[in-house]
Amino acid sequence: MELAIHNIKGKDTGRKAKLSNNIFAVEPNDHAIYLDVKQYLANNRKGLHKSKERAEIKGSTRKIKKQNHFSPHPANLKFIFHNMKALCHEFPETCQFIFSGNRTSSIDLIQRILYFGRKIWYCDLQYYIDARNYGLGKRKSKGTRKQNSRHKQESLSW
Repeated sequence: MELAIHNIKGKDTGRKAKLSNNIFAVEPNDHAIYLDVKQYLANNRKGLHKSKERAEIKGSTRKIKKQNHFSPHPANLKFIFHNMKALCHEFPETCQFIFSGNRTSSIDLIQRILYFGRKIWYCDLQYYIDARNYGLGKRKSKGTRKQNSRHKQESLSW
């Protein structure tokens, strides 16, 4: 593609420039041009929008929205405990609920449960978690009496 070169006043200078057809002979994309013009105009607007703060609102001074960091809806504990009870009645031998405290403890606990598998099906896992976290089950005896080896309880090595 060849184009004539014009001077500042718009008159033809007699020279021509060769332009690549791959770049300059492309049909314009109207939607892309529309989006670009729309973004340009939006960037030129002044950002005067603002939401009202607590002091600017007339009326009550109580909290505008409840704050809940974990989920947008409060937990329905009655519903949760009802379902837990129903599951315990339906599967009395195999159902066990464990409260680990936080997400990282839960991830660690799930990995250990999967590792031990059937070995811990009939163990009270909550007891072992509480013993590890809160020191339960580690009571000091008053005397220095040694325990007989046949009375020692086996414990899981977490």
